[in-house]
Amino acid sequence: MSIITMEDLKSGMCRWPVGDPKDDDFHFCGKPGEPGISYCQNHTELAHNSSSGNRGQTKKKAA
Repeated sequence: MSIITMEDLKSGMCRWPVGDPKDDDFHFCGKPGEPGISYCQNHTELAHNSSSGNRGQTKKKAA
């Protein structure tokens, strides 16, 4: 997998930051983003879970 820097990001690419911005290997996810959202499906779900206080927990499926 290639390292996606800020300069490499294009419209429709996931902008999820990976690593510490102070480190040389800091980069962005770069996978195809969800329509109208700055993140891929995985990172959209991760951001949603983190913002709702469910960090580290998995979603439960509706019965």
